[in-house]
Amino acid sequence: MTDEIGYIVAVQSMREYRLRRGESGNGVGKRGERVVREAAERGPAVPDVGALVRIGDKGAPIVAVVTGLARAVNEDLQPYLPSSFQPKYLPSQEDLSDNYLSLYALGEMPGGGGDGSVDGGQGSSEEGGGSGEIQGGGSGGERGGGSVFSLGRVPELSDPVSLLRSEDIRRFHTAGGQVSLGYLNELSRSVEPDVLLRLLDRVHGAVTAGGTGAEPSLEAKFKAVRRYVERGAQR
Repeated sequence: MTDEIGYIVAVQSMREYRLRRGESGNGVGKRGERVVREAAERGPAVPDVGALVRIGDKGAPIVAVVTGLARAVNEDLQPYLPSSFQPKYLPSQEDLSDNYLSLYALGEMPGGGGDGSVDGGQGSSEEGGGSGEIQGGGSGGERGGGSVFSLGRVPELSDPVSLLRSEDIRRFHTAGGQVSLGYLNELSRSVEPDVLLRLLDRVHGAVTAGGTGAEPSLEAKFKAVRRYVERGAQR
């Protein structure tokens, strides 16, 4: 069953994109019919803020996080937009079935080699001393000589976007053999703390699903990262 939820309609910067909910139209013939049928059977998938997605279906997919709803037109044009068009172009929290979502890219999915194994990372888990790799101070997993959190390309328009499954979330964050959030500091300058906290919950849940979340040192590090993010939200 496909997890496709939409497609890229705008590339605003190296890491910031816009997703249009719905069928991309890339599927033709039998594949297109299957996508439509499966979507009807499972109902609409509505990714929440903080959800992780994969962009593209060729090569190394880009991994991104949903950061919020996006308007399809500038706010100064809102008075001139007919009310019948507003649910489509001016989405609200009450209407998530047909809208645009903002995405922020975290890196590229490693190609193989990710078996989900982790260790507790390095460094102290004390709140004031940093939390080692899991806090985002390290370089993350290696992929082709670089970090999985580096980005050397942007998606193409109409590239399909799919929800990232737990095993892929785990593989992305443990590509170097231990849990790493190497994008955290950079991401914290671009998105709201609530997005970071929801993202942390998803990563924690995926690691736990892999049978490693009960490790005491790792649990302590996740708690330290949450305190780090929450302190930033209170400033």
